[in-house]
Amino acid sequence: MSADAADEIIKGVRTVLMGDATVAGYVGTRVYSDWSSVETFPLIRISITTIKDWEDDCGQGAEVDLRVHIYTRGGGIERHRIASAVRDALRDAELQLDTAVLRSIRWVQTVAPVDPDPTISSAVVRFEIITATA
Repeated sequence: MSADAADEIIKGVRTVLMGDATVAGYVGTRVYSDWSSVETFPLIRISITTIKDWEDDCGQGAEVDLRVHIYTRGGGIERHRIASAVRDALRDAELQLDTAVLRSIRWVQTVAPVDPDPTISSAVVRFEIITATA
């Protein structure tokens, strides 16, 4: 899978999250794929941590470890609500990809790490995405 397909996955995930009424109700358009400093909370950042070769009888593709990072101010209840909304929005999403075919999206786990800044609560929602060569 080329870097372009990874970019397409991030773009597709961002589109799904911003188009989901529940997620957008929490974060609006604050869904990013970069790690620049943003002071308005809550917000979401999307990252792909690993891309591995994937193959079955139908052809080749890639297995992608996608992570959706959620940041809120204050207590952890809001982060869990947003994480749940993200999981529900992406679980059966149809990502629009140009150079690959979406085979599956599988929720892997949600973790709530302790942020070094005690005023920020965070969660990470992990997905396994499998694509095939178009």
